[in-house]
Amino acid sequence: MHKIYCATLAAALLFSLVGQAIAGIIHVTADNNSAFQVAVSTTDIRDGTTNDAGQGTINLGTPAEEAAIGSVWVRKVVNGKGKLTRVKLKVGGTTLASLEPFDFPTFDGPPGVVAILWADTLDTSGITFTPGQTLSVTGGTIPQTTEITFKDGSSLVGPGVPTDSELAALPDYTGSVTAYAYDSVVPAPEPGALILLTGCGAMGLMRRR
Repeated sequence: MHKIYCATLAAALLFSLVGQAIAGIIHVTADNNSAFQVAVSTTDIRDGTTNDAGQGTINLGTPAEEAAIGSVWVRKVVNGKGKLTRVKLKVGGTTLASLEPFDFPTFDGPPGVVAILWADTLDTSGITFTPGQTLSVTGGTIPQTTEITFKDGSSLVGPGVPTDSELAALPDYTGSVTAYAYDSVVPAPEPGALILLTGCGAMGLMRRR
């Protein structure tokens, strides 16, 4: 009876995971053992720390919460400098949850340079960048794509992220940036479902002893 119950429960939970119980995580690459942030809004800012290999993740919440997210900020440290990236979605009705899994490029450059990218249209454009590739920026734009623009955020001070109006008021950046690494948004199983499955297996072990 226990085996039948566990098999039924596992099947139900697997269906839930494959269906709606999938939450997303943002995976970042930055300096080793450095602090980073993912901001869903100016008041919802989540903190993380990369590991010895410069990798870190932050959960985007429950599936319902993630489905309501249309843009995020990613703040991280690249070669000792703080870098700010705004990840936006251009196509109406698109959310991070509906687009995932997807990757988005991040860039190194002078302190204060802010990258703004339309993740959905950039993802479908097929445009890619090689780590270390130098890009020339003129008036905030690059010749490779119109889906990425750059602002001069050297006037930004203090913690947190700028509001939309503050971002729009920043001057366009002119200079050069270097492609650094791709960050990503990927689905991840709900922890509670995995715990239930693990617990079911543990019950089986207890019964066999």
